[in-house]
Formats: sequence, structure tokens, C-alpha cells
Amino acid sequence: CKTADESLNYLLAGYSTLASTDYLARHNQVAKIIYQQIAKRCGLLKSYPPYYKFNPAPLLENEKYTLYWDKEVRTDKTIDFDKPDIILIDKQKQFTQLIDVAVPLTHNLSNTESTKIQKYRNLAIEIKRIWKQNSARTVPIISANGVVPKSLKNNLNEIGINPKNIKGIQKAVLLQTCHMLRKILE
Repeated sequence: CKTADESLNYLLAGYSTLASTDYLARHNQVAKIIYQQIAKRCGLLKSYPPYYKFNPAPLLENEKYTLYWDKEVRTDKTIDFDKPDIILIDKQKQFTQLIDVAVPLTHNLSNTESTKIQKYRNLAIEIKRIWKQNSARTVPIISANGVVPKSLKNNLNEIGINPKNIKGIQKAVLLQTCHMLRKILE
């Protein structure tokens, strides 16, 4: 692209041309795995295709749970960050989880996690007030080269996903990253 040093790190997460396509596809692969696992746990899906063939429904619902994919939340106040990747509502416990996925470079893992938590703080407050819910933010993060932060296991446990799924998430990230690099380097 001739606009910056074309290092591997730059190609993995800093190349602006790829942000709206390849980086988003990699991010969505991780989000789809998480969404599908939540839907499975909550009894919202009848079939479980492989994650790469799975197309998340914008809304899945039963008597106990509501699950949203990429849903903008409208509130009384203007909130800059109002569209987490996944929203899970436990109707019986009146508990809402805002789940936002990130796939940064390894050296940005902790900074990205704290930034994402801050971004959705106001939305969590508004959801608690408007929907009369308790709310939490969960930020599953894995690096662009498959490095897993210490917090990922706890984050997956918080949303009821078995940490054994970490290997599948790593595989999805690495396959998508390799696909992206092959495309760039050809």
C-alpha cells in the first residue's frame, strides 16, 4: 500500500484497506462462534452448522432468553457506543450481557480490553435503567495471531461458554489471518 512500513503486524491489524473487509470477517468468525455457543446453551438453535457456514439471526428468542446479533440499542440519551456484537438477555434473572469481540495485535490485548469495557459502560447503565435489568459487559478478546489473554477463560465462563472452545476460536482466527495474508502477498 506504500503508506506505512509493511511489517507483519501492520498487515495483521493496521492496514486500513482491510479494515472493512478482511479484519471484519476475522472478527465476525470469532463473534459467530460465541453467538452460536450461547444460542446452543440457551436452547435457541435446532441445528449447529460449522461456524464458517453459520449465519446468525438478528434475533433469537424463547421463554427464558433473548439473543441479539449486532443490534443497535436505542436509549433516551445519546450514547456513542450502542451496538455491541452480541446482547444476551436472561429474562428470568433480569440480567443483560453486552458482548463485544476484539481481535487486536498481541501487544494491544490489555489496552483493547479496557477500552472496550469503557466504551460500553454508558450503554450498560442505560440498559439497567430502561430495561430494568442488571447488566454486565463481557469482552472476549484473542490476538490476531491466536494469542489468548488470561482473561478469555473467565470471559467465556461468564457467558456460559466452555473454555474448551478457545481452541476453536484460535483456529478460526489463525485460518482467517492466513487467508488474509495469502491474499495480500499474492
